[in-house]
Amino acid sequence: VATFFISQTWLAAMLVPGQTEFAEADTNNAFFSIVQMISNHGWQVAFLAMNALAVGIAGIGFMGMIHFLAYQKVRGINVSALCSRSSKKLAGDWRGIQGNFGPAGTKMNLSDITTWRKFDGLISDSGIDLVDICLPPDQHAEATIAALKAGKHVFCEKPMALNLPDARRMLRACEQANVRLTIGFV
Repeated sequence: VATFFISQTWLAAMLVPGQTEFAEADTNNAFFSIVQMISNHGWQVAFLAMNALAVGIAGIGFMGMIHFLAYQKVRGINVSALCSRSSKKLAGDWRGIQGNFGPAGTKMNLSDITTWRKFDGLISDSGIDLVDICLPPDQHAEATIAALKAGKHVFCEKPMALNLPDARRMLRACEQANVRLTIGFV
C-alpha cells in the first residue's frame, strides 16, 4: 500500500489494489487526471473518507504555515492542534514567517486550536489522528518515530531523514504501529 499527497491541494489518497471507491472530483481538475492515469495503470484509488481528520502540525515556520493554509482549503481536514517552542507563534502572531514563495506570515486566529509547546503533548493528544512534521530536517526521524509509536498517522515534510539508517528506523516504527507514514516530496 502506498500513500501520496498531490501538490498544494494536499488531498490524501491510498493506492489499494482492487478498490474502486472515488471521492467527489472535478473531471477538469489536474488531480482527477492523475488519479485516472494511476487507475488506468492497474491501481484503483480509494480516498481516505473521514468526516474530520484531526491534524496536529509540529513546527510553525514557513512550511508549517503553508501546510496550515493548505489544510484550510480541504474539506474533511481540521487542524486541531499546533506545536511550537514559540509562544508568539502559538498566540497567532506569524508576521515573522516568510519564505521564498507563497504568502508572508500574518496574524492568525487560533482560538479553536489546541496549542502545545512540547511535542510530547501533541502526540499524546487523543483527539489528533495525524501529525504533520514541519520541524527542521535533523528532527524528522525522532519526531516521526515518536508520533508513530503514539499511534498517530504521520505526514513528514521532506527530507524523510538525514541518513538511511534513520529512514529505516522510521519505516520499522510505521510497520510496528500499523499506521500510515507519508513523506511530503511534492
